[in-house]
Amino acid sequence: MPEKVVGLFTTDSLLLEEASWALRIVTMTYFLAGFQITGSSMFQALGKARASLILSLSRQVIFLIPFLVVLPRFFNLQGIWYSFPIADTLAFLVTFFLVSKQLKVLKVERGISK
Repeated sequence: MPEKVVGLFTTDSLLLEEASWALRIVTMTYFLAGFQITGSSMFQALGKARASLILSLSRQVIFLIPFLVVLPRFFNLQGIWYSFPIADTLAFLVTFFLVSKQLKVLKVERGISK
């Protein structure tokens, strides 16, 4: 499938191969972004702007930029492409932790048992 998408923009076989591989790597954890966006929206709705901001920035700034600087030094061009799924995974873990913690607080505040 990535070959067809990339093929819309180029016929160069080398570029087609490299870009298709990169597209696979970069998009492998996109499904986690939905959870991150939902978590950030939850905190915004609860009036917890700081947590919402942290989650919003974690994926594309807090984690991605440092990995984009460091990983290419060790893994060349592949380090750039692997930075995206690593940053997405770490941002997902932070989101999961903060959302889980907040849900426990909400249950206690509202007197909801398991």
